Amino acid sequence: MVKNGWELLDLRVLCAVARRSSFTGAAIDLGISVAYVAKRIAHLETVLGAPLFLRTTRRVSITPSGQTVYRWARKVLEAAEELDQAVAQVKDSPVGT
Repeated sequence: MVKNGWELLDLRVLCAVARRSSFTGAAIDLGISVAYVAKRIAHLETVLGAPLFLRTTRRVSITPSGQTVYRWARKVLEAAEELDQAVAQVKDSPVGT
């Protein structure tokens, strides 16, 4: 088993911040606190060993490493959604004679 140190939630948070270019906007979209958004991004940056966003008092911009992670995060989240849908279809299928 591969232990990567990050969770799907971290990828969701990263995508929300990248889309909104804002920790506050991401927090609103996800229904979580700005502090939790910052904590998840900081954790992801630590685990991956690269800064994902440049932060100033006025704006947040994604770094080249952040762009790479964002592209992969979207693929991973799409695959996770497809998995959920596939399992839901199997669950709803009749079983037996």
